[in-house]
Amino acid sequence: MEELKRLVAFIDKYSLSPSPLLNLQDESVLDTKLFHLLKSGEIETDEDAAKKLYGNSKSATSYRMLKSRFRKKLYNHLHFLKVPTQATLSINEAKYQCSVLITEAYALRVVSELKLSTKVLEQALQIADKHELWGIRQRVLEDIKFNYYGLGDQKNYERISDQLSECYRQEIFEREAKELYEFTMLCGGGLTSDRRELIKYLPDVIVQFEELWGKSKSSMIYNYLHQLKVLYLEQLGNYAEIAAIIDEAESLVKKGVVNKSWFSNQYNNFIRIYALLQSKQYSKGISLAEKHLPDYRKFSVHWFAFIENYLLLTLYNQDYGKTAEVLAEASSGGHFLKLKASSIERLELFRRYFAFIIRCKSLDITSSNVQPFTVDLSFVPKDKSGLNLSLLILEVMEDIARMRFKDMEQQAERVRKYRVKYLKGERAERPRLFLRLLQMALLEQDYETTRVKGEKLLGQLAEAPLPGDAFSEVEIIPYEHLWELVLNLLQKKQAVT
Repeated sequence: MEELKRLVAFIDKYSLSPSPLLNLQDESVLDTKLFHLLKSGEIETDEDAAKKLYGNSKSATSYRMLKSRFRKKLYNHLHFLKVPTQATLSINEAKYQCSVLITEAYALRVVSELKLSTKVLEQALQIADKHELWGIRQRVLEDIKFNYYGLGDQKNYERISDQLSECYRQEIFEREAKELYEFTMLCGGGLTSDRRELIKYLPDVIVQFEELWGKSKSSMIYNYLHQLKVLYLEQLGNYAEIAAIIDEAESLVKKGVVNKSWFSNQYNNFIRIYALLQSKQYSKGISLAEKHLPDYRKFSVHWFAFIENYLLLTLYNQDYGKTAEVLAEASSGGHFLKLKASSIERLELFRRYFAFIIRCKSLDITSSNVQPFTVDLSFVPKDKSGLNLSLLILEVMEDIARMRFKDMEQQAERVRKYRVKYLKGERAERPRLFLRLLQMALLEQDYETTRVKGEKLLGQLAEAPLPGDAFSEVEIIPYEHLWELVLNLLQKKQAVT
């Protein structure tokens, strides 16, 4: 049922009018009734649907047949969508258009209409040329070549063969780049320890991409190179240099050296906002995030990635009312289930921190409509120097908030062992300093003593540089804000004892 709901919502938003497969105006048709029931949210289960459509919930066989036929129509309908150009990178729109035309050309070939098939393929070729889609261009040219072979047209057959030679050369470069890029991103997309390894060989990978770019002048390869350069600066924590990298890319696009279809304003705005977050320009980051949020198709994977930065900006800026709104929207409708497990768990960790802040500060903010993203956290505990650190801090602070001080020495020892084992090197200075503060609070359990003893460490924390993405996950709540909350909790504890 959830699958049908998501398909209906998508098709309702992006379908051509009139619909070629579903007569959405004729309410006497069961397909139409089911479409509108799903769209309005009137039904939640198959039993609900059967009762609404047939008057009872026992018409299982009839409903199963209807549901199967309806699902097939929805999937077939994906061939007739009006792709949202504003909220989609134009390169993806071009690929979609080409794939539809190629399918039409294949259908014509099956019925031996080779001339018509070639005519349709030439339309796809124009789109591939305009957007510099070498892979699709190669596929289309091979199909056109086959049609000319079937038509016995030797002159055009040889002409297309010459064009294919260039495609094959580019395809070698782009395939090498694609495999290297995907392998690199997979290696660095997991645990913090993985990213520490990635940063060691990322400069060599960038050199390889610069060589491939020089040989091919492929816009796709430059797109990969641009993202890897930005990634490297993020891993180092060098956010000031990122703007220069983006300016360089924009300059090449303006000069026509890089095809504008391969230049993603969405990606660059995402990076700009993240850089503002890391450089503590929270208000400016929130304004820019609100401006560019409509550029992302709602509930797409890129939308959720953008939302993470938006959420962190609101949390850092202590704009918790806005945090509640953003979290509620992100958790609505179960759309987050399309994300990879680590992304879902990261959102859940954000939600738990937000709920904790609301409780401790007794803020008049409604958070009941913010649904959990997941119950169990399986990825987070594995990332010892990253996300699991945030989980540990939250668990310890929740114990302090509940005034569970009987076992605080044991908790303090847990914090100490974690700090010694996992937080090593100068890049881990900020989390290491905060755990020292937290350990001291657990042992002292006295507001004034903790406040005075913590002043020196707090000063060191303020001066410690951000570690960079390769060495630590971003702080969900700034450590300075968390320390202020620890002191407030200790002060409350003294007031009731």
